[in-house]
Amino acid sequence: MSNPPGRNPTKGGALQQVLFPGGAAALVALLFFVYGSVHREPEGAVPSQQQVVAQEKSAAKDAVELCRSRATALPAGSSEAKIAQDACQLMQTQYEQTYRLTP
Repeated sequence: MSNPPGRNPTKGGALQQVLFPGGAAALVALLFFVYGSVHREPEGAVPSQQQVVAQEKSAAKDAVELCRSRATALPAGSSEAKIAQDACQLMQTQYEQTYRLTP
Protein backbone atom coordinates (compact mmCIF):
# COMPACT_ATOMS: atom_id res chain seq x y z
CA MET A 1 0.00 0.00 0.00
CA SER A 2 1.49 3.33 -1.00
CA ASN A 3 1.28 6.65 0.80
CA PRO A 4 -0.74 9.44 -0.80
CA PRO A 5 1.43 12.02 -2.54
CA GLY A 6 2.43 15.02 -0.40
CA ARG A 7 1.90 13.25 2.94
CA ASN A 8 4.84 12.33 5.12
CA PRO A 9 4.06 9.30 7.33
CA THR A 10 6.63 10.36 9.95
CA LYS A 11 5.09 13.81 10.39
CA GLY A 12 2.11 12.47 12.32
CA GLY A 13 4.39 10.35 14.49
CA ALA A 14 6.54 13.34 15.36
CA LEU A 15 3.47 15.38 16.24
CA GLN A 16 2.26 12.62 18.55
CA GLN A 17 5.72 12.42 20.15
CA VAL A 18 5.44 16.10 21.11
CA LEU A 19 1.75 16.34 21.97
CA PHE A 20 1.44 13.23 24.11
CA PRO A 21 4.19 14.09 26.64
CA GLY A 22 3.05 17.73 26.71
CA GLY A 23 -0.54 16.71 27.32
CA ALA A 24 0.51 14.24 30.01
CA ALA A 25 2.59 16.92 31.75
CA ALA A 26 -0.32 19.37 31.61
CA LEU A 27 -2.65 16.75 33.09
CA VAL A 28 -0.23 16.00 35.93
CA ALA A 29 0.14 19.73 36.67
CA LEU A 30 -3.64 20.17 36.68
CA LEU A 31 -4.10 17.26 39.08
CA PHE A 32 -1.35 18.63 41.33
CA PHE A 33 -3.02 22.04 41.60
CA VAL A 34 -6.49 20.58 42.13
CA TYR A 35 -5.19 18.29 44.87
CA GLY A 36 -3.35 21.19 46.52
CA SER A 37 -6.39 23.46 46.47
CA VAL A 38 -8.66 20.78 47.92
CA HIS A 39 -6.29 19.68 50.69
CA ARG A 40 -4.85 22.99 51.88
CA GLU A 41 -5.81 24.38 55.22
CA PRO A 42 -8.09 27.40 55.23
CA GLU A 43 -6.55 30.79 55.92
CA GLY A 44 -6.39 31.58 59.59
CA ALA A 45 -6.40 27.92 60.57
CA VAL A 46 -4.47 27.29 63.75
CA PRO A 47 -2.32 24.15 63.87
CA SER A 48 -3.24 21.70 66.58
CA GLN A 49 -1.18 21.45 69.75
CA GLN A 50 0.05 18.05 68.60
CA GLN A 51 1.30 19.53 65.31
CA VAL A 52 3.08 22.34 67.14
CA VAL A 53 4.80 19.92 69.52
CA ALA A 54 5.84 17.69 66.60
CA GLN A 55 7.32 20.68 64.76
CA GLU A 56 9.19 21.87 67.85
CA LYS A 57 10.50 18.37 68.51
CA SER A 58 11.69 18.02 64.92
CA ALA A 59 13.38 21.43 65.01
CA ALA A 60 15.14 20.57 68.29
CA LYS A 61 16.35 17.25 66.89
CA ASP A 62 17.62 18.93 63.73
CA ALA A 63 19.44 21.54 65.86
CA VAL A 64 21.23 18.84 67.86
CA GLU A 65 22.25 17.01 64.68
CA LEU A 66 23.46 20.25 63.06
CA CYS A 67 25.45 21.12 66.17
CA ARG A 68 27.13 17.71 66.16
CA SER A 69 27.98 17.91 62.46
CA ARG A 70 29.52 21.36 62.85
CA ALA A 71 31.42 20.31 65.98
CA THR A 72 33.00 17.37 64.15
CA ALA A 73 34.07 19.73 61.34
CA LEU A 74 36.24 21.75 63.73
CA PRO A 75 39.90 20.83 64.21
CA ALA A 76 40.22 18.02 66.75
CA GLY A 77 41.62 19.05 70.11
CA SER A 78 41.04 22.77 69.60
CA SER A 79 39.31 24.86 72.23
CA GLU A 80 36.55 25.69 69.72
CA ALA A 81 35.87 21.99 69.20
CA LYS A 82 35.66 21.40 72.96
CA ILE A 83 33.24 24.31 73.43
CA ALA A 84 31.11 23.12 70.52
CA GLN A 85 31.01 19.53 71.84
CA ASP A 86 29.98 20.80 75.29
CA ALA A 87 27.25 22.94 73.74
CA CYS A 88 25.99 19.98 71.70
CA GLN A 89 25.93 17.80 74.81
CA LEU A 90 23.92 20.46 76.64
CA MET A 91 21.48 20.69 73.74
CA GLN A 92 21.07 16.91 73.69
CA THR A 93 20.48 16.83 77.46
CA GLN A 94 17.80 19.50 77.14
CA TYR A 95 16.22 17.61 74.25
CA GLU A 96 16.13 14.37 76.25
CA GLN A 97 14.63 16.11 79.28
CA THR A 98 12.00 17.92 77.23
CA TYR A 99 10.91 15.08 74.96
CA ARG A 100 12.16 12.08 76.95
CA LEU A 101 13.86 10.72 73.83
CA THR A 102 17.28 10.64 72.27
CA PRO A 103 17.82 12.32 68.88
